[in-house]
Amino acid sequence: PPVSCEVRPLCEVCCGCCSPEGPLPPLPADNPRLILFFHGGAFMLTNAETYPMTIGYELVRRTGATVLLPNYSRPPQATFPAPVVAMSTLLRKAIKHYGAGNVAVAGDSAGCNIALGAIRLALAEGCPAPCCQLLISPWSDLSAAAGPRGEDESMWRNIGSDYLSPFGETDLVPFFVREYLAAPPKPLDATPKAAARAVFRVRADVEGLHRAAGGGGDVEGGGALSDEVRRRAVADEVAAALERWNRPRLVSDLDPLVSPCRAGKEHLAGLPRTMLILGGGEVLYDQQRRLEAALRGAGVAVEPPFVGEGMPHVFPLFATAAWGPGLHTGDASPPHPAVESVEVMERFLLSSWQRARLAAR
Repeated sequence: PPVSCEVRPLCEVCCGCCSPEGPLPPLPADNPRLILFFHGGAFMLTNAETYPMTIGYELVRRTGATVLLPNYSRPPQATFPAPVVAMSTLLRKAIKHYGAGNVAVAGDSAGCNIALGAIRLALAEGCPAPCCQLLISPWSDLSAAAGPRGEDESMWRNIGSDYLSPFGETDLVPFFVREYLAAPPKPLDATPKAAARAVFRVRADVEGLHRAAGGGGDVEGGGALSDEVRRRAVADEVAAALERWNRPRLVSDLDPLVSPCRAGKEHLAGLPRTMLILGGGEVLYDQQRRLEAALRGAGVAVEPPFVGEGMPHVFPLFATAAWGPGLHTGDASPPHPAVESVEVMERFLLSSWQRARLAAR
């Protein structure tokens, strides 16, 4: 069910989480500016509640704007294009409520993918573009061509400097892509019975193997061998269950709303002024530079990207935790790209709002 927008006051301004269906909060009369931040997490992980402390409050401190972090539906409950459509609806509502010149869109990783799609859909509905978009470590190419056998050398070149691993057969990333692009989940009415049957089957198999290995009849009797047997049996059952519940993909990974990095000019034209914050040590670095080139080729105003040398995926989100709130480059010893990147965001957002205000005169 819809939930009300939760606004958390901080230093006379606010940062909070909201649902797409909830009401929008009033903005301070002396600073009626909004940052709509779409969180990352490979489309499936984390939620908006994890982001105020990592980046939300820091953007509030530095810009004085209100930061809204929407919770979007995630797989397996909702698959593409549901999250993009919902966030586009929220974006149109925010622009209508506050004015395009007051609304900035931001995101990290998969959240950038959703942000690009949400703006694109809003433009197609005749909505004016927000004043700018801030993309932190964007994941903008979900295609198999962006994998380790594709054109991006950074997938291997930066494997030692990033916590993300290349898109291999055993990696979780193909799983996230598959789930995001899959058909809607099957009806859940049979799930409890199926789960109960699976539990009893695993239990019987484990006890049988335990007895065959010379253990007692009660599997709870323990022992290193029974633990290993239990792990193997459960792993086999989980693999079988995943296979039974595997859902077909309904959309191509080359769809412009799925892989905006590979979209044509007609799909990228009209997007707002853009800032890219990139980690030089990311495995996604090369595709992020391809996104920059694609945006420029479509006539989008792209600021020179900030590149944190040797930095991993979404490194700016670690700045506050590592150095404390409100830190500036001169305060860090030695100066660190994570701190500098937040200052770059601050300057970009403030200058974008100033440009929008001058253009409206």
